[in-house]
Amino acid sequence: MTNTENQVESLAQLGLFPSLISALDDPSLMYEEEFFGNQIVNEYFVEAAKQIDDFYYPPNYSSYQSVFEQQLLLVQDQDKDPEEAFNDAVAEAKEIYDLEYMN
Repeated sequence: MTNTENQVESLAQLGLFPSLISALDDPSLMYEEEFFGNQIVNEYFVEAAKQIDDFYYPPNYSSYQSVFEQQLLLVQDQDKDPEEAFNDAVAEAKEIYDLEYMN
């Protein structure tokens, strides 16, 4: 799934649009689609995909995510005040950050 050839093949076999930039340059992506009046619609998707900026996940992303998810569950299941839950999640995330980077 994570090499160019497999991603191009996944488009052909499963309709999965490639996520690797290197796969986007494969000429086999540029084919006419009858449903769209024989337009080559992938040229638009390839252009759009190449303009997407990388998204950075910090090293402790899952820890931060877990903190916010736990607070959301408290709001959902125990009627915790949403603003209080948000403030508690931010405070706990800051504690995680401080333990990681300030020691």
